Amino acid sequence: MPLSPGQLIATRYRVVRILGQGGFGAVYLVEDARLAGRIVALKETFDNSPEAKQQFTLEATILARVTHTALPRVSDSFVEPNGHQFLVMDFVEGQDLSDLIQNGIVPEAQAVRWMTEICDAVGFLHVQNPPIIHRDIKPQNIKIRKDGHAVLVDFGIAKEYNPKKQTARIAKAISSGFSPPEQYGSGTDARSDVYALGATLYCAVTASVPPESMELLTGTAQLPKPRQLNPRISAALEQIILRAMSLNSVQRYTNAREMAQALEACARGATSLPIPNAPSVPVAGMRCPTCGRPNRPAAKFCQYDRTPLGAPAQPNTTPVMHFELGNAHGRKKNFARAVAEYDLAARGGFEHVALYNNWGNALVELGQLDDAIPILQRGLGRYPQDADLYSNLGWAYAKNGQHQQATIVLQRALALDPQPETHFTLGLVYQRMQNDAQAIAEIRQYLAVESKSVFGHYVLGQCLLRSNQLAQAQAECQHILQLDPRYAGAYILTAAIHIRNKRHPDAILAANKANQLEPSSLGYFYLGQAYSELKKWNDAVTAFNEAIRLDPHDPDPHTMLAMCYWFMKRDADARSEIRRALAIDPNNAAAKLLEQKI
Repeated sequence: MPLSPGQLIATRYRVVRILGQGGFGAVYLVEDARLAGRIVALKETFDNSPEAKQQFTLEATILARVTHTALPRVSDSFVEPNGHQFLVMDFVEGQDLSDLIQNGIVPEAQAVRWMTEICDAVGFLHVQNPPIIHRDIKPQNIKIRKDGHAVLVDFGIAKEYNPKKQTARIAKAISSGFSPPEQYGSGTDARSDVYALGATLYCAVTASVPPESMELLTGTAQLPKPRQLNPRISAALEQIILRAMSLNSVQRYTNAREMAQALEACARGATSLPIPNAPSVPVAGMRCPTCGRPNRPAAKFCQYDRTPLGAPAQPNTTPVMHFELGNAHGRKKNFARAVAEYDLAARGGFEHVALYNNWGNALVELGQLDDAIPILQRGLGRYPQDADLYSNLGWAYAKNGQHQQATIVLQRALALDPQPETHFTLGLVYQRMQNDAQAIAEIRQYLAVESKSVFGHYVLGQCLLRSNQLAQAQAECQHILQLDPRYAGAYILTAAIHIRNKRHPDAILAANKANQLEPSSLGYFYLGQAYSELKKWNDAVTAFNEAIRLDPHDPDPHTMLAMCYWFMKRDADARSEIRRALAIDPNNAAAKLLEQKI
C-alpha cells in the first residue's frame, strides 16, 4: 500500500502527498525533518525480489554520480524492513510537458529550446563511463520548471550499457509510441534514446503521439510526417525528427549530443539537414544494422551474424518482438491480432509467464473461453507458482459457467499472493453463484485496499440488496455518490432499494435521475416497476418498452409488460409478451406463472 500523508519514513522524511503511483512503485512529495523547510521527492519501489534489489542498487549508484542542471540530483537511498526501496531526489516543481501538449501544439522555437536542453542532459548520460541509457524518455517524464527550463525526470528503467551483454538492464519497460523497435527485445544503446527524443519532439510539435514503433516496423501503421500534421514547422526540424525516428538505428544520430547539435543549427536558421539514404561506411568498416558492431572495410556481410551490409536493413521481427507487438494490439483492444502475435511468439520459442497471462486474457476478451482455458493451464504447467495465472484462469472458468472450478483456482491464487483484485474477482464469482454472504466478504476485502473503487462499492451494494440488507446497501449508494456524483448505477441501486421499502415516488425520482445520466434497460425496468406498483399502467408500459428497446434480450421487461397488459385487460398483448419472454428464456419462472393465470 502507498504511504499516507504525515507518515514518517527512515525517521527523517515526512510524507506531504503522493505525486504519482504505478503497479511497482510510487513517488511522494516529502519534507526533510532534519532540515526544516527542505522539500524533496521520495521514490518508493514495492518489489523486493532479488532482481528488484539489484535494480535499486544499480539505480542508486547511477544517479548518485550524475550532476547536470537538467537532471534531478539524488541525495539519499535506503531500504525499509519490509523490503521496499527508497530514493531521495530533488523535487522538480513545474508542469509536465505532456500537460502542455494537451493544451495544444508547442511552438517550434520553444520545443527546439526545451528538447535541446533535454538532448544535452541525455548526451551527458551517454558519455559517462560506462554510458547510461535512460530508456524511458517521453513527455510525461519531462518537467518544465517555472523559470522556463526543461528537466528530465524518472530514471526507473535507466541502464548502464554493456555492449557485450545488451540484455543487462535495470528493468524492462515499453512506452507506447516512444520506444524504438529494438527496445522490444533486441537490445538498446544510445541510439535508442535518440529515437525516444525524436518521438517526444514529434509529439510536442504535432500534439500527436506517434504510432508504436513495432507497428511501423511491421507495416501495420504509417508515421505521418510532422509537416502533414503541423505545416508551420520548418523542413529542417522535420528532417531532424525523421532521422531521430529511423526504424533502423544506424540511420539515427549516434547519440543525443549529435542530435542537440542539429537542433542548435535548426534554431540558428539552418534550412537543410539531409537524412542519408543509407548509413555511411566509417574508415574502420560498416556497422552492422542488426547487432551494431563494426566490420572490416568493404565487408559485404557482418562477420558476427551474417547480416548483409551496405544497405539499410530493418531489425528482424524476433519472437520477443511478436510478444510485444501482441501487447501493443492488446492495449488498443485489438485482441484478435494480439492473439495472432502471441501465437507467433510462442511458435518462435519465446517463453515467459507474461505470454500466457496476456494470451489467455486476450482470448477471454474475445469470448474464446475454450481456447483461453488450455493456454492458461499450459502456463501453469510451466509456472505453477504464478498467482496471476490462477487468477486469470479463475475468471475464464467463471465466464465459461464453471463456477466451482473458478472458486478453487481463485482461492489458490489468493494463497500464493492475496491481491485485492483477486478478492474482487472471487466476489464476482460468488455473486454469480448467488452466494451473497461469501461475495460480500470477498468484495469487502477488496475495498479495504481499493476504498475508492466506485464499481466495487456498486457490486457490494447489489449483493447487500439481494440479501435484503437495505440500510447497508443504501450506505454504499451514498458512498458511491460521494466518490462520483454522476454515477448512474448508484441511482439505479437506490431506485431498487426504494421499491423494496415501498417508497415508490422516491424510486421514480432515482430511476429518472439514472436515465438522465445514462439511459439503461435496468434504469427503465425499475422505473416501470415503480409505476406499476402505483398502478400507473400507461407510464409503466412506456418504461418497460424503453427497457426492451435498450436490451431486447432480457426476458424480465417482457414479463413485467405482460403483467401490465393483464391488469389493463389487454390479454392478447399480455400473451404476446409472455411468448416473447419465454422465447428468450424458456425457464423463466415469472413468465410461466403469469402464463397460467391469463
